[in-house]
Amino acid sequence: MEAVVSASQGAVHILLGKLGNVLATKYVLLGGVRGEIQELKDELESMTACLRDLVDSDDHNEQTRTWMKQVREVAFDVEDCMDRFCHHLSENHGDRQGLLEYLHRMFNMVRTLGVRHKVATDIQGLKSRAQKVSDRRIRYTYTTATSTTWTAGCQQYMVTGPG
Repeated sequence: MEAVVSASQGAVHILLGKLGNVLATKYVLLGGVRGEIQELKDELESMTACLRDLVDSDDHNEQTRTWMKQVREVAFDVEDCMDRFCHHLSENHGDRQGLLEYLHRMFNMVRTLGVRHKVATDIQGLKSRAQKVSDRRIRYTYTTATSTTWTAGCQQYMVTGPG
């Protein structure tokens, strides 16, 4: 079971780095998308914290395995979305300067408007999916004597985030 948890953690950990890179770069995002990416990153960080707690837990029931699978699937879909985004919007600036650089950037903004809009829509959908996975985990969690601490801890992470 620890291998499954580690695989889920690894997938999300790599994705968090990519999301951080997208936020740190100067990609031109549609209004509000930067905030959506940050919220998605925060949600996945909270899920990762719960996955880390699972490594030390004996609570590896069917519900837990299903939740981990859903977290992994969301992480892979977010990673695919970010890869498409970076691929379509990456450009080589070359040696352009001044007016030529400005005109090229404006042309590129217009050229990539459709892609940026699609990515914005995809990110909103993925963020919603991530939140639903968290909500579902809370909604269907039952408490037993051995899983009370873990359940309360994960619910706290999913509601307020780590720390």
